[in-house]
Amino acid sequence: MAAPKNGGGNDSGIPEYWFMPPFFTLQVIEKTKQTQFEMWIDLIAFWLKQEKKTAIYVNKDSQNFPFTNKQINRALKVDDIRTLLDFMATQKYGSWNDDERTIFSVSWKSMNAWATMIYEWAVNQGQIKKILTLYDIHSGDITAGAEFHGLDSGLILKILDVLEDEGKCQVFKDGAVVDEYGVKFYET
Repeated sequence: MAAPKNGGGNDSGIPEYWFMPPFFTLQVIEKTKQTQFEMWIDLIAFWLKQEKKTAIYVNKDSQNFPFTNKQINRALKVDDIRTLLDFMATQKYGSWNDDERTIFSVSWKSMNAWATMIYEWAVNQGQIKKILTLYDIHSGDITAGAEFHGLDSGLILKILDVLEDEGKCQVFKDGAVVDEYGVKFYET
């Protein structure tokens, strides 16, 4: 997604605060920083959903929307992006793929929100105690029309981890092909 050509008030869905220079400097007062992080999460979620992205490459993405606003000559520092993504991890929006913190697997919804959605789908579609493959969940005909249909298998696995922790499913990680992993949902 390219940044808009004009300032705030556009029809692009980008909030006005993205055009304000202080937004690109992490605030020091904790309550203000918390609000700022929430605003960043909203903006990043908007961007991820529009672009259908499930990973942030810190060094590459730091130079583009939403982390850089060339119109006002402002950018969030790479270290500040990492701090923001660390916060997003605590809110269960994603996790780091590497120790160097260069790639962040992420979603526009929290893993808990996705987990609730998938579990409600399983209950409503009569999938409790049946075994499905990971492919069935993210790309199968049975999930066509569901909001989670089309998510990548890595993200679906992270979502299912949440459900496993809650005792709502079990993932059978047999074999080398992730899409062939089995998933069984349980009634709670």
